[in-house]
Amino acid sequence: MKAILLRLLVAVFIMVLILVAFWVTRPGFFSPHHSLDAAPKAFDPHLSVLITQQQKQKLSSTVSPEPRASARVPAPLDHPSEDELRHFPGAVVVEATEVEGPEADQKIRLRILKTNFKYPFVRTEELIDGSGVITRAEMVADHFLVTLPPGTTAEAFLKKMGLQATLITRVTPDAPLYRVDLISPSLNALPRGLGKGSEVPGALCEPDLMNHTQAIPNDPYFLPKQWGLQGACSAFDPFRNVMQSYIGAHAEEAWDVRTSAEHVIVAVLDSGIRTTHEDLAGNIWNNPAPTMGDLHGIHLGIDRSTNAIGQVSYQIIEDGDVEDHYGHGTHCSGIIGAVGNNGVGVAGVAWKVQLMACKCQDDNGAGTVGEEVVCMDYARNHGAMLFNCSIGATMPSNAEYSAVIRAREAGIIIVASVGNEGADNSQGAHRSYPASYPLDNIVAVAASTGVGELTSFSNYGAKSVHLAAPGENIFSTGAAADNSYMIADGTSMAACFVTGTLALLKEQFPNESHQSLIWRVLVATDKVPSLEEKTISGGVLNIGRALTDPYPAGAEK
Repeated sequence: MKAILLRLLVAVFIMVLILVAFWVTRPGFFSPHHSLDAAPKAFDPHLSVLITQQQKQKLSSTVSPEPRASARVPAPLDHPSEDELRHFPGAVVVEATEVEGPEADQKIRLRILKTNFKYPFVRTEELIDGSGVITRAEMVADHFLVTLPPGTTAEAFLKKMGLQATLITRVTPDAPLYRVDLISPSLNALPRGLGKGSEVPGALCEPDLMNHTQAIPNDPYFLPKQWGLQGACSAFDPFRNVMQSYIGAHAEEAWDVRTSAEHVIVAVLDSGIRTTHEDLAGNIWNNPAPTMGDLHGIHLGIDRSTNAIGQVSYQIIEDGDVEDHYGHGTHCSGIIGAVGNNGVGVAGVAWKVQLMACKCQDDNGAGTVGEEVVCMDYARNHGAMLFNCSIGATMPSNAEYSAVIRAREAGIIIVASVGNEGADNSQGAHRSYPASYPLDNIVAVAASTGVGELTSFSNYGAKSVHLAAPGENIFSTGAAADNSYMIADGTSMAACFVTGTLALLKEQFPNESHQSLIWRVLVATDKVPSLEEKTISGGVLNIGRALTDPYPAGAEK
């Protein structure tokens, strides 16, 4: 009897310890505007995941950058910004603090938002100075990603985490990448969890970064509807009440050579696709061997569970529910490959192509790197030859980079948008990943206007952005109904024109390397003086020249 009572007392004592740990680390225990410690006088990099990750990656230029041409306004400490509310409607700040930065005139602003996102608690970090935001990152607050070294099991890693973690789940079968659920989403939970996990030799621990679609909503009625596919043209602009001249991407010249990329599978990593749309249904990829209802692609859902003491854990559920309730993925898909010459709606760059829906963004255009990695591996394993990534995160990720490398080894080209801040994306606050990885299978795309200039919102980079493509007032398919269409602006749209072009090139030159196909696009651009110092190619996409100019394979070497 004494032994039983002793065991009961020990069990009660352990339960009390767990409850105390959960109570003191829960969101809101620290009031907004109060620091984790008593107003630290010196810079402590361990309080900031952003700074710690940058120091690991030796990205010193993002800590102390050159003077910025434009600066983002810091988010308020006690409530969400307008941009945050666009991605997370109804979000509230549940914990916040501001601490000293790495330089004398810098601060680090740390916040926890409670949102309607599938992982409700989002951590934001901003390194700021007197002129605005130097760099910013968003990440899931209550879990992180870890790539385990050979010989280390998931069970052993979780044991090493002690009371700080509750669950470890494999993210992808293609890499030893795991998600580690933490005991709470408080401001101190993630830095401590990452620090504890990094004590395991060879373990690569990193936050699960947020990424977002990169479109700017616009009015659903505009003429001419598809200037981006035309060459020089004029049409009446009802908004300005004038005849307007446009210079598009000269697709009509390409269509004299090829309209179809019917054997090319394009993975659209986005908010899904309205697969029943009248102008897309004929070009939706059909999985020849579905295993989880994934008839047309993959969707990553979440199963939430709560234990007896209120701890919430999340299990990723992979299924085939790829329908788009946001509209971004459907709009992008129409630019790439709306069915052409069918007497309905619009035409895509490729009139015939296979569009694989990889739904890694939610109904507000938000997602995580972990889910993006799952989609990349799925698409690669199911035969995709191109990834359209009209999404971006502001920090690099080892997990994402490794997935891009796996795609590169399979010869897959990744076309990515560069962001909509109107700034040089070689600077920390305006980098966009995956576009900013310096790999030869990535094409980073800026947005151009109807007169061939860079749009006011588009990011740029003389050594980091390859070319511009139409990205303003782009008319394409919408997700509201099977016959809906809409207008949008953004580098998201620009990337899709390049993806469609590369699909045609892949069909036309099936034996060429990914480097040769990309080279054809870059050499064929229409040179624009104002883009010489803002893109690598110094020009705007010309689909016709890319398909018709006789560039020999391997000329890029």
